[in-house]
Amino acid sequence: MIRAEGSSFKQFVDLCLAGKNDIHVVVGPLCWHPNDSGGKDWYVTVATSGAEHGFRHDQIVVPDGDPSYSGALLLELYQRRPLVIHDCDDELQMARLCEILWPCKRITDLRKAVERERGLA
Repeated sequence: MIRAEGSSFKQFVDLCLAGKNDIHVVVGPLCWHPNDSGGKDWYVTVATSGAEHGFRHDQIVVPDGDPSYSGALLLELYQRRPLVIHDCDDELQMARLCEILWPCKRITDLRKAVERERGLA
């Protein structure tokens, strides 16, 4: 996972698409996790498949949870063709889709972790 904090959307998308081996790109919802100072670190995750390792995901930090970041990220992706962009509004939906597209132990473990977090496992 790469945290692309401070990168431009163009740089981040370049990073996400570097070495991809198919046309699918899965964009997750705006999410957060608690940080050490008692606040929230907001982020959006982009998943692709790489030639060497299969499923991979990159993360862009979103200052103050600004929802316009997701739109700007999608706009930058739309300019890169050919791509099939899957825009997911739920982490579990994203994990399940990635598991279908790029089956491997890493994404199965991530899906199971999200299910456990939600009390579904």
